[in-house]
Amino acid sequence: MAYKVDTNKKAVKKKIEQVRTASAEMTRSKTVAMLDLRRLPTALFQNLRKRIRSDGGVVLVLKKPVLERVLESNKKLASHAKECDKPVALIYTDKTPYEINTFFKTNRKKRAAKVGEEAAIEIIVPEGETDLPAGPALSELKGAGLNVAIKAGKIAVIKNSTIAKAGEKLTVPKVKALQTLGIKPFETMASMIFAYDGEYVYSRDIL
Repeated sequence: MAYKVDTNKKAVKKKIEQVRTASAEMTRSKTVAMLDLRRLPTALFQNLRKRIRSDGGVVLVLKKPVLERVLESNKKLASHAKECDKPVALIYTDKTPYEINTFFKTNRKKRAAKVGEEAAIEIIVPEGETDLPAGPALSELKGAGLNVAIKAGKIAVIKNSTIAKAGEKLTVPKVKALQTLGIKPFETMASMIFAYDGEYVYSRDIL
């Protein structure tokens, strides 16, 4: 015996309405984009969402079954329903795919390094004075490979020091040194999975 969904249930009616609303909104927008929410800090996402909304856009974070049905309502986006297995958000905007992608790329957030993380580029601590008083921090910084000395009672980097080369994994001493100096060498940015302008679907690689 086939199982029939009870469309009178409150939860089911809510999902049906969400699908209907999201699908209708899709037809009114110039561009539909999907944003990957994995590894995207909540604070950065909320800031991006606020700015998109203030510019007349819509940001939807919906349950997987709802998202799947919304995408399946459009033949060109149906194949992307499989992306709903991970945390994602749908964005409706009148910006072009290029413009919305540029918006995400230019709104990055600095973040601290993590132990075991690979340096994407060479990380250099520039020459200059710090506010750190003479003490245990001096040995800590030297242990991370920095050229430091005491000047006027404060720790100073006496010449540009490479703390990690591109592709090198960051060790505990190096990460601790960066944290002590207040240096955040990495950036986090929103990553789009695709953008659709009503005619073409632009993949992450193309964008």
